[in-house]
Amino acid sequence: MFRILNFIYALVIPAIVSAHGFVQQVTVDGTVYMGNNLNAVAHTPSIIRLVNTDSPVKGATSPDINCGPGAQFASLVGNANPGSHVQVLWVGGTDGSVNVRGFIPIL
Repeated sequence: MFRILNFIYALVIPAIVSAHGFVQQVTVDGTVYMGNNLNAVAHTPSIIRLVNTDSPVKGATSPDINCGPGAQFASLVGNANPGSHVQVLWVGGTDGSVNVRGFIPIL
């Protein structure tokens, strides 16, 4: 059983980490927090970090590994409590798709 799970992870994990994109929107308990688009000229205050590119970062020791080259800290803070329902809108990926990820609940 353990070997089967390792085989499945070996197939699934590369597909997950190969996607490039950015978080455009976060919803916490119904409160929507919008992010900025890539290379936005005017920066809207947001709880989401401002990223410059969705290009891959090469090298696991690169300081840009968290959010990409030139990423800036978020200017606002969102509130989430234990049990909060969180939904993340991820834009991009290798096929340019929009993916909604729901995380329920926060512990």
